[in-house]
Amino acid sequence: MKFEIRDCRIDDLIAVTKIEDSSFEEPYPFRLFVSLLNDFPDGFRVAVSEGNRVIGYSILSFSNKRGTMIVSSIAVDPKFRKAGVGYELLKDAIKIAKDVSSQTTVRKIELQVRATNSEALALYKKFGFQRGREMRDYYGPGKDAIEMELSLAGN
Repeated sequence: MKFEIRDCRIDDLIAVTKIEDSSFEEPYPFRLFVSLLNDFPDGFRVAVSEGNRVIGYSILSFSNKRGTMIVSSIAVDPKFRKAGVGYELLKDAIKIAKDVSSQTTVRKIELQVRATNSEALALYKKFGFQRGREMRDYYGPGKDAIEMELSLAGN
């Protein structure tokens, strides 16, 4: 399947919200996507198929922790999963973070992932993310997360 990754535009956010709604039990609201797009537009990317259909997205943002960027969200339309879209979105986000790190004090990327999401955990491990602390009840009662981290030092 052919697709490309490009910067997100404001008119992409309805499609992004639909993907978010179909991917997560407690999805981010539309207004948060607007805020994330305004805060760091270079870190908000979409995968689009032929016909300019948004089929996935990734959001990289700056953390309150010094020297850290966060993968705030990454998701792929359920109809397009297992086609390499998530892999390419994550690869793109890491490249952006490395570009930022070459000009700033950013030295790592962090993310949180549901402890039971084995596919996402495997993807992050492929890219060298290291498993960190477990965050009990992060997504609600009995819904734990695992914090993962990727060092950008020397990259």
